[in-house]
Amino acid sequence: MLLAALTLVPAVLSLFGATLFWPTTPKPHDPAHRTRSERMGAAVAKRPGLVLLSSVVVLVVLATGVLNLKVTYNQLAELPQNNPSTQAYNTISSAFPAGFLGPSQVFVTSATPLDPMAVDALSAKLAHTQGVAQVLPVQYASDNHSALIEFLLSSDPYSNQAIADMAGPIRAAIVDTVPGATVVTGGPTATLTDVKAALQHDTRNILLLALFVVAVMLAILLRALAGAAYLLIGILLTYVATLGVVAYIFISGFGFDGLDFSIPIIVYIFVIAVGTDYNILM
Repeated sequence: MLLAALTLVPAVLSLFGATLFWPTTPKPHDPAHRTRSERMGAAVAKRPGLVLLSSVVVLVVLATGVLNLKVTYNQLAELPQNNPSTQAYNTISSAFPAGFLGPSQVFVTSATPLDPMAVDALSAKLAHTQGVAQVLPVQYASDNHSALIEFLLSSDPYSNQAIADMAGPIRAAIVDTVPGATVVTGGPTATLTDVKAALQHDTRNILLLALFVVAVMLAILLRALAGAAYLLIGILLTYVATLGVVAYIFISGFGFDGLDFSIPIIVYIFVIAVGTDYNILM
């Protein structure tokens, strides 16, 4: 991209000139007729305090939408109710436990043959654990070194409630239940539980790292610590306001259960990238 910007683009501009701007024709700037941007700039320069206060007030008002912000890992809930897969889930959940849509598993493995009584005790304990609706019969491997306990959750297996149950009471219930064996959970809900934990951890690091890198770049480019600090505050306020607008539209307006879990980090990346660039230009 850097090489193309320094070689290809100037060469194309040199060869084709103003025809590249077809169907418009660039004209020399007439100082007597100010452009829209010039008029806006003059208005801001005339009353900078009023514009600053108004801008901050608007952004803060928009940012209040994050108070209602919820993220979801349930892609099915993000689809319209008349979608075939949504209708199928509603039909299934009316006759079977909600977890039928995505069964969960407990895997028990050991270097020695498993004790069936211990495995059955784990299965019975799981059946009385919060968030579990039904436990299916235990299945053993041919060498009796592994066992599979499949169970159905009482909540939508992709919902925040199911993830909370998996991360809390369900995983707590299987700890140290079969002596000498490794006991772990599997299935879509367990996967989303790990994705959520990893994403929360990485997001915190990414937010801080990106802010630090941008702060260093701004300080070097502007040769001003105060200027860099003002721009960072503006970018952060814009980010929160953007999330607030999205929350107002889709959660308060359209009644969605929450925003897709990828939205906050994607918005952050774009707001940081675009906001920093234009702030530097300004």
